[in-house]
Order: sequence, then C-alpha cells, then structure tokens
Amino acid sequence: MLDCWLLGRSKMKWEYRTTPIKRYLIGKETSIGWGGNCVRFGNSCKYFSDAVLGAENIRLNEISEIGESSFDLVGCFNIMDHHLNPMDIIKDLLNVSRNVLLVTHKPEYAGKQHLFALGDQFVGYLEKNLPDIKVENLNPFLERDDSFNNYILLRKI
Repeated sequence: MLDCWLLGRSKMKWEYRTTPIKRYLIGKETSIGWGGNCVRFGNSCKYFSDAVLGAENIRLNEISEIGESSFDLVGCFNIMDHHLNPMDIIKDLLNVSRNVLLVTHKPEYAGKQHLFALGDQFVGYLEKNLPDIKVENLNPFLERDDSFNNYILLRKI
C-alpha cells in the first residue's frame, strides 16, 4: 500500500506500509450540491469508497463513535464550496485530526453548482482565523500541474 507522508517543509516522501490503514468516508449533509449523495467516476461516492477503497461510511458527527480519538490525516476534496459555512466544517475536522488537507476549486473553474469559490485569498483568511494552525499552500510543491484546484495543508501546532 502506498502512502504519502508530508515531511519538514512539504517535501514529499513515498513509503510503503505493511500495517493496514483504516479508511473512512466522512460525510456531512448539505442542501447545496448533492446533499449526501455525490457522484465520482459514474458511481455514488459512498459506493465508490466502499467498493474500491474499502472505506467505512460515517457522518462527521459520528466520528466519536468509531472508538478513535483522532485521525492522522483527513482529506477534504472539493466540498467546502458546497456548504454554507466552510469554517465550521474545517474546525470540526481539526477537532478530530492533526492534519487536514483541503482541496478547493479555483474560482475560474468552479461551476454554477457552487455557492461561492475559495480563491487565492483563502490561505490568508485561514491564517488569520486559525491562529493555532499552520496553514501551508501546497500548490508550489506539486510535481504535476493542477490548474483547477488549490491544495492547502492545515496542521495543528
């Protein structure tokens, strides 16, 4: 199994792990976008995460029930702009994980189904409003060009 670990100043190192990793698809209902049933690769995200990734589907408010106090890393992919208050979700995720990877649509590529877009100023906004969190823009460190998305790592200090 291949995992990515963020080391030092966002230098990426790939390591093989021999111990199994427990995976979860953490959901939060929204009235904007798909509700609780997003679609990826022509299948519902819930089906895809279970069938392909072997992930258990849980709701954000049920995390305390899985018996783990926190996660090493939570990835949040292109959903912030489908919720009325993304900062509430970010704070909830930081309560259960030491590291949160946010991937957001760049404004010029956000479609009509998005209430708003989180542009280049979003990193500064996060730094200002999350004083105990290290906010790091990962876009300059990507090996491939992804002109559609912003990659932001939040780490508890």
